[in-house]
Amino acid sequence: MKNSGFFRKFTAGITAILTCFSMLSVASYADEIIYGDVNCDGVVTALDLMNMKEYLIGKKTLTDEQKTNSDMNSDLSVNIIDLVLLKQAFIESSITSENIIKLKGDTIVSSGKGITVDGTNVTINSSGVYKIEGTMTTDAVITVLTSAEDLGDVEITLKDVSMTNSTDTPCIMVENAEKTKITFEGENTFVNTYDTATAESSVFYAKDDITFTKNSTGTLKINTNACMAIYCNNDINFNGGAIDIKTDSDGSGLAESDAVKAKGDIEFKGAEISVNTEGDGIKSTKKAVIVNDGSISVKSGKDALQGETAVIIAGGSVVASGDRGITSVGTLDISGGTVFATATDNQSSYAVSNFAQPVLAVDFSGEHVKLEKFQLIPSSGAESTLTFTSKKKYNYVLVSDEAFKRGEKYHICIDSYYCVTDNGVTVVDAVFDATENFVHITNVCTEGPA
Repeated sequence: MKNSGFFRKFTAGITAILTCFSMLSVASYADEIIYGDVNCDGVVTALDLMNMKEYLIGKKTLTDEQKTNSDMNSDLSVNIIDLVLLKQAFIESSITSENIIKLKGDTIVSSGKGITVDGTNVTINSSGVYKIEGTMTTDAVITVLTSAEDLGDVEITLKDVSMTNSTDTPCIMVENAEKTKITFEGENTFVNTYDTATAESSVFYAKDDITFTKNSTGTLKINTNACMAIYCNNDINFNGGAIDIKTDSDGSGLAESDAVKAKGDIEFKGAEISVNTEGDGIKSTKKAVIVNDGSISVKSGKDALQGETAVIIAGGSVVASGDRGITSVGTLDISGGTVFATATDNQSSYAVSNFAQPVLAVDFSGEHVKLEKFQLIPSSGAESTLTFTSKKKYNYVLVSDEAFKRGEKYHICIDSYYCVTDNGVTVVDAVFDATENFVHITNVCTEGPA
């Protein structure tokens, strides 16, 4: 049999994995192999993951016994496949142990491992898979705090969760974790009624990377009076689910905290997010805002979309309405998707542009109100009209769409009124020729029906 060697290795690998699952946290006997027990201390812990990683990158050596324990698939070699299998073993162990946090009004109960409950304060203290469900009627905090040696991810599923805090304390706080992944199912609502903004206070607060996963099938609603909705010291990834954020929810117009803020990259890969805030909408203070896919709609009292080093839009749909629509002290890069940014203070600002997709900028001589239809009617036929709607009043528009055609002449209209220059005669058209990717038209007003 030509493939007999493969089947022997395959069978040995499966046996090794099953053995690893069954032997987690079990004491070792002298003549027994505990697969995954890299440091040979009798149990499989996060420290073994760290030791295997350090061995694979050349920072650590292993004895023959340690190599035997590390060879998860019994192929007589310790490599990245063994590291993946060890990590999967941790995930399987967490799933079968049913790590659940149940919110029950003014109390919290839990089952499984890796969870500590102290009144209405809950701490997740090890990597693994967790589910949170239920409703709180009093202030509560769920904290993620794993050890520095724990290199696994914390995966949290929110299932029909409702939490309301009346102080500047977060509902969910990530103090330390390699990465925290949040999936939401059903309807989840997080509210903060505190009426005084404090530095970097938010409903979701993360000191390490946080991801809202593509497996999210439900909704996540965050309402705040004065604090931010989501804040992160590192990177935020929005990969899926429907997220609705409203700050200044009491309608005073006085709270100007940002809605989503990070020091690292903020990246979108499929989420549907709607933001209504008196502060900045979506903002990275040190790195970039990156849109690859999904739907983003922002109404902001300041900058709707702001990236320190860059704002990069490669796909998806972006509607950014603010006093300033899109801003960056670095680069504005548009290569795909649909972009409609409106502003009252000034045209969207950036130091350098990189437009692989045609972009049109329009400066109006007067102010236009929200919900008016901004239309681009191609001379080839109205059936291909591009229509956009601003979330608030505006004087400036920046628009880009995958449907733009080179050489096509587009009539610029507001609610089916042609836009004309200040002489009241010339119809304003936008034309992208074979080489031009940016057209800027100034001093535009609207006169007469189309």
